Amino acid sequence: MPRTLSLCILLLSYFSTNAQWTQRTSPTTQPLYAVQFVNDTGYAVGYYGTVIRSTDRGLSWAAMPFPNSGDLHDVYFHDALNGFAAGDSGLFHTVDGGGSWDAVVTPLQEPWRCITFVSAQVGFCGGGWFGTGALLRTLDGGATWDVVFSGAEIPVSAIQFPSADTGYAVQYSYSWEVLKTTDGGANWSALPIQPMSSLTNLEGLHFLDVDNGYVGGWYLPAFLHTVDGGVSWSEVVPGGSMNVYGIDFTTSQQGIAVGTLGAILHTYNGIDWSDEALPGSTEDNYAVDMLDDTTAIVVGGGGQVLRWRSATTGISASVHENTGLTVHPSPATDWLVVDAEKALPEGTRFELRDVSGNMVYSTAARTHARMEVGDVAAGNYVWRCAVKGSTLASGKVVLTR
Repeated sequence: MPRTLSLCILLLSYFSTNAQWTQRTSPTTQPLYAVQFVNDTGYAVGYYGTVIRSTDRGLSWAAMPFPNSGDLHDVYFHDALNGFAAGDSGLFHTVDGGGSWDAVVTPLQEPWRCITFVSAQVGFCGGGWFGTGALLRTLDGGATWDVVFSGAEIPVSAIQFPSADTGYAVQYSYSWEVLKTTDGGANWSALPIQPMSSLTNLEGLHFLDVDNGYVGGWYLPAFLHTVDGGVSWSEVVPGGSMNVYGIDFTTSQQGIAVGTLGAILHTYNGIDWSDEALPGSTEDNYAVDMLDDTTAIVVGGGGQVLRWRSATTGISASVHENTGLTVHPSPATDWLVVDAEKALPEGTRFELRDVSGNMVYSTAARTHARMEVGDVAAGNYVWRCAVKGSTLASGKVVLTR
C-alpha cells in the first residue's frame, strides 16, 4: 500500500469513533448464554448443549462437541484446555479444550447456572430450582464438591469473588437482595437492595473490588451500582429502563453492560455510560467478556457473536486492508497489540522506529500478539510489520509515560 494512502487511512481513523462493533460469523443459531476468554482462546455456551470456541480473540468461531442436550448457562476455563461448563443437566469438565467432556459428580442433582473459581483449587457453583436454590464449593480444583447451602427459596444465578475472602452472588428473586460472604464462601448473608422492592430476576454481576460493584436484572429492569459493598445502591440508568443480563469490566474501570433487544451500554470511567447498540439489532445480548481495554466479545440470541475493538484514547487502531492487521492502542503506555484477521507469514517482524528513522524496538510478530514496550521512551513512532524486507503494513503510534 502506498504510504500516502496509509496516512489517509490513519487520519480518517483519528477523526472517527473509537468504538467499533462487528458481527462475527457464528457456527450456531442457538442462543448463547455465557462467554469467557483466557488470553486468545475463548468459549461460549448456550441452548441445547451448544459449545463454540475461538482461538483468535473472537475473530472466528468453531462448533465443539458436547455429550448432552441440556442448556448450558455458564462456562469457566483456567487456561485454554482445562475448563468447566454448568447447565441444566449438571456440571461438566474438559481437559482438552472442549474436545471431550466428562460429567462431574456433585452432591446435589440440580440445574447449575453459574460457576467461578477464586484460585486453581477453590471454586463455586450455583443454581437450583425455586425452592431448591443451592451453592457448592470445591477445594480441590473441581474434583469434589461440597454443599455450602441448599433449599433456598430461589436459585443462584451468578457468583463473583473480587478477592479471596469477599464474594457476591445474585439470585432469580421475588425480593431485591444480594448474597455476600467475607470468609471465603463458608457463610453468606443477604443484603437487601432498598428501596427497590418488586419482581425481578437478578443475573448480571460484576465487582471491581470488594466495595465497588454492579448488579443487573430483567423482568423488572434493573441496573444498579454500589460503592460501599452492597450497603446502599443507586440506579445506573435512571428510571430502571434497561434489562441487564451481563456486566463486565477491565481493571481500568472500562465496562460494558448488555441486555434485551440488542442493548449495549459502555463506560470508559465507571461513571458515564454511552449507548453502543448496533442499529436495527433485535437479538437479546446475554453475556459479555472484556478481554482487555481494547477488545470485548458479546454473545446472545440466535447464536449472535459481536466483537468490539477500539483504541483506549486518541488515534484509533490503524487497519491494513489486505491482512486486516491492526496495531493498538494509541496512545499506549506499556504494551501494544498486533492483531491480524489473516495469518502472518513465517518470519514476520514487528518494528518501531523513531522520527529520525532509528529502530528502537524489533521482535517476532504473530497473528495475535501482545508486545511489551515499557522500556521504549515516550514519543511518536512509526511501526512496521515486514517479512524478508517487504512491508506488510505500517502506521503511526504514540507512546506515553
